[in-house]
Amino acid sequence: MQTSEEIGIRELERFLSKAGVKHDDVQFEEGSGLSRNNLTTSDAIVTVLQFMSRHAEADVYLRALPIAGVDGTLNSRMKDTPAVGNVRAKTGFLRWASSLSGHVKTVAAIV
Repeated sequence: MQTSEEIGIRELERFLSKAGVKHDDVQFEEGSGLSRNNLTTSDAIVTVLQFMSRHAEADVYLRALPIAGVDGTLNSRMKDTPAVGNVRAKTGFLRWASSLSGHVKTVAAIV
């Protein structure tokens, strides 16, 4: 019998495969996303972002992401820049490194 963790990891792997992420681009030790041994490449992240931008639930997904200078973990970031209201992203932290992964509305998309 599989544990809920094993089932969760299997479903994560199934989703990533459907999104087009290469099997070797991700490694899950557990399903919460909190383990330092959960690893991913930048290619995998870009692939998921592109997949989700075309997904049937893209609007719901995008609305769930914090908006630069407006709310969530991006509330105080990128204030007084053109990014305010135009970046929706997820923050990530690991020891002394921080990152953002998400979507940017460009001037071409606004005009």
